[in-house]
Amino acid sequence: MQKFSLLGTFFVLAASALAGVSSCPDTTYVVFPISGVTGGSASSCGNASVDASSAFAATPGNVPGPFGSVGVDVLASFLSYDLSGYFDSEVALAGEGSAVLLSGFTAPAGSSLSFNWSGAFEEGATGALFYILNGELGVLEARSPVTLIPCFDEACVIDFLPCASSEEVCLLGSPSNQVTLNLAEGTNTLSFGAVVLNSKLVSAITLDPSITVNNFAVSAASDVPEPATLALTGVALLGLAAWGRRRRA
Repeated sequence: MQKFSLLGTFFVLAASALAGVSSCPDTTYVVFPISGVTGGSASSCGNASVDASSAFAATPGNVPGPFGSVGVDVLASFLSYDLSGYFDSEVALAGEGSAVLLSGFTAPAGSSLSFNWSGAFEEGATGALFYILNGELGVLEARSPVTLIPCFDEACVIDFLPCASSEEVCLLGSPSNQVTLNLAEGTNTLSFGAVVLNSKLVSAITLDPSITVNNFAVSAASDVPEPATLALTGVALLGLAAWGRRRRA
């Protein structure tokens, strides 16, 4: 855990970068990264992209528009999910972010979807990497915002609860990190994204968390025996039972 003087460097830190677009999606894609499903469309909002096998999102990005991140309200509208309602707390509030949206796809009843993910946070960055499946949010990784520690004799410190590595970035979750989710019957909607978590107590530069998701795989449910198969199995078991009684007689 790193500690820094409140009366020094952090007086010059700026607030988070301004989001540059007012609506999403800003990009739609002709490719869909999940094989084994039917239908579906892919789109992105902010600094995010989709290719034939993976999805990527990062924030804040360097410039407004498709290559920068967007305000959390724009992102919430794009994802149909109130991110600020989930992440905001007494000390933190959700800031800007980026996401991809994979919507309107179907799979065989009882199927599950697995994927691998990896991510990175710049040193000192705070935020969350998440997915949303059919309106249910899951947090893959999060770094808490800076917290103001009570002052003693005018000496204040700031605790960095997030990444405190001497490396340029903190890598999260090797590509072997796998998640498996149960898909719903009918159409499904799945999104992946990154959002900044700003401190309500200390102004700080918004640094980049990012997420990459790949290796999508759909697994069908185990085959359920048909009634005829069950009947034949029952007859066979009865025959074995009768044969056993005859041998004992």
